[in-house]
Amino acid sequence: MDYQDVLTRGAKVLWRQKALWPFGLLAALGGGMGYRHFRLPSFRHFAPTHGTVSPFPFGKGMLSPYNQPLAQPWPLMGQNHVPHVPHATAGLILAAVAVALVVLIGALIALAAHSLGMPAVVLGIQKDMETGGRPLSVGEVYAAAKPYFWRMVGFSVVWFVIFMVLFIFLMLPYSVLFIGANGRLLAVLLCLMPIVGIFFILIWLLSILLEVSLLALVLEGRKVFNALERGWQLYKAHFWKWVLAGLLLEAVRFVIGLLLLLPGLVFGIGSFAAIFASVLARDLSSTTRLTLGIGGLLALAVFIIFAWLISAALVIYTQGGWVSAYNQLVGQNFSEGEPAVSPAD
Repeated sequence: MDYQDVLTRGAKVLWRQKALWPFGLLAALGGGMGYRHFRLPSFRHFAPTHGTVSPFPFGKGMLSPYNQPLAQPWPLMGQNHVPHVPHATAGLILAAVAVALVVLIGALIALAAHSLGMPAVVLGIQKDMETGGRPLSVGEVYAAAKPYFWRMVGFSVVWFVIFMVLFIFLMLPYSVLFIGANGRLLAVLLCLMPIVGIFFILIWLLSILLEVSLLALVLEGRKVFNALERGWQLYKAHFWKWVLAGLLLEAVRFVIGLLLLLPGLVFGIGSFAAIFASVLARDLSSTTRLTLGIGGLLALAVFIIFAWLISAALVIYTQGGWVSAYNQLVGQNFSEGEPAVSPAD
């Protein structure tokens, strides 16, 4: 494999194909290939205490909504009585529902953005390689990517289910050991460090399989499960080449992202400081606090846009490397200018 082309293809596409930037922004808005970013859940709110009251909703000392032991069990079914819910608790429930709706809407928007942006980026890079760098138009890229939208939605849902199953397998020993250790978090973390390390290595290796399957879906016009099968075949046949390409791309992406984000990070920290000062600094005048608040919000907006642009650039760069690696490993020859395969209607 020509690893030099893997590392430089994305940079060439970024420079030549300005039409891919809007779709890179969409893909970045949808998380890019964000399946790698997992965090362990925190169980600090469920740590057993040494008093008579248990934080679990069972056993002795169960708390009522008023933070007092229950005098009697909940009413039996069939009685015309509903336990009183304090206004504060009702407010928290409504807030939780509102947050859940916002998260759901945001997830749907991210899914739609990813399902349009990612195939457009991949197909644009492929077309750039086929035509020797001919400038593409936004309309041309959109027309090529549009048929893949619903297929990408199904692909993303399938992979989400796969990663959630793996996540649950990690959660089970984590939860059981934590409860059994009677709140000794440090001891549990020390015991689970090998498991957690293996889990994240598996996640990274699966993310490479995800990339290969996605490229099979888009570049070969395959349907979801057929693309998964094709991706698995290529993944097994060239495992170490995929791993090395992934390591190189991740290293370059990390260094470039860090160097580009450092100035913006300082800017973002300053915006947060201005916002907090406008809220907490009571000794300042109202005009000064208002100015700090507005300035901090504007600075934060600039930082978010800056980070979004960098994320879009990194998505296009990384996909350029993956498309180059994929074409090399499947033996694709662009000397004859063969058009990319489009999905069947």
